[in-house]
Amino acid sequence: MNRREFLLGSLAGAGAVGLNLGCNSKLEKQVRLRDDGVFLMNGNPFYPIGTYRDPRDTLMDFESVRQAGFNLAHSYYFESDLSEQPNHNAGEAINEDVIITAKKYLYEANKKRLKVFMGLPREMIRNEDLEGIKEYVSFLKNEPSLLVWYLFDEPEIHHASPSLMRKVKNIVSEIDPIHPTLTVFSNIKRVKYYEDSYDIAGFDQYPIYGNEGDVNSVKETLEESKKQIGNNPFWHIVQAHDLTKHYDENKDKLYLPSVEQIKCMTYLGIISGAKATIYYWSPSYLCNILEYPKIWKGICSIVQELNEISPILTARDDIDLTNRIRLSDPENLPLLVKNYENNPYLFITNPFEKTIKTSLSLSKDKEREVSLRPYEVRVMEI
Repeated sequence: MNRREFLLGSLAGAGAVGLNLGCNSKLEKQVRLRDDGVFLMNGNPFYPIGTYRDPRDTLMDFESVRQAGFNLAHSYYFESDLSEQPNHNAGEAINEDVIITAKKYLYEANKKRLKVFMGLPREMIRNEDLEGIKEYVSFLKNEPSLLVWYLFDEPEIHHASPSLMRKVKNIVSEIDPIHPTLTVFSNIKRVKYYEDSYDIAGFDQYPIYGNEGDVNSVKETLEESKKQIGNNPFWHIVQAHDLTKHYDENKDKLYLPSVEQIKCMTYLGIISGAKATIYYWSPSYLCNILEYPKIWKGICSIVQELNEISPILTARDDIDLTNRIRLSDPENLPLLVKNYENNPYLFITNPFEKTIKTSLSLSKDKEREVSLRPYEVRVMEI
């Protein structure tokens, strides 16, 4: 069966939707960005909580992702060269057209009520195969699980030039003007050169290297990165992997960030203004995160918490009140106030390895004493 026979036949018989290659007005009503970068799904605010892969790296099985509480999924399978694809499907190759596989993947994600940030094949981008990209986007753009197009992962490091990425972005947006485009950056000094090549920027600053690291650098880097992207919204990629393992696959000892560090980094992103939180852990052939139950359980707990407070996460920032709050400690702890249903909620975290006691001056006659353990996070109504 060729691609067109499959797309117009087999999935339609299974109840798939969105095979029309024209603009889907229903989707246009379902997906849009608010003026502050928050996603609106059918008019309702939506905070994406995602992961780069299912812990088992099994392409069509989203069970662990869904059970953990994530609402957004991804797989590197579609971005990888043919020889690398088995690494992103539990070691097994799938001998079929990549668009057919992508169609099945999005269909299965929708059955699990998951959204997807969908990658483009890197080979198409490197070869400037604009016709191939057009075809890829055209056949997938109406799938209900599609949330954003993931154009590239760290183009400034992987030699995808700004001019090339602008071409790719323009083609994708021309074929699909409904779903935004996302590009993730690591080198903040080069982000500015990629202006107009994405709708949403992602930042993947990973501060934990071996048994060393400065969690506080996350906010510093995000604040500097924001200056490079103008009014575009950004997503925060949170480290949940051993960075040293990526440079030395044979080393024995692992240095995963602690649960407390992962949670602190999560909220540093939120305090900095991130409109989504995405977790990165290593592929299972490098490090199976399920074999570290304390870390995995901790991530699941953080995700559950984010789900519970998602109405506050999608509320508008109260910058005026945030700027009026004064702290007595010299460390100047990161904080943000969000206004949800006319009630202010304070996000504050301690990104240091020591306990900090501080006094929050909310007004002339209103103060609150707060003691935060290392990497502790608080969300409280004030």
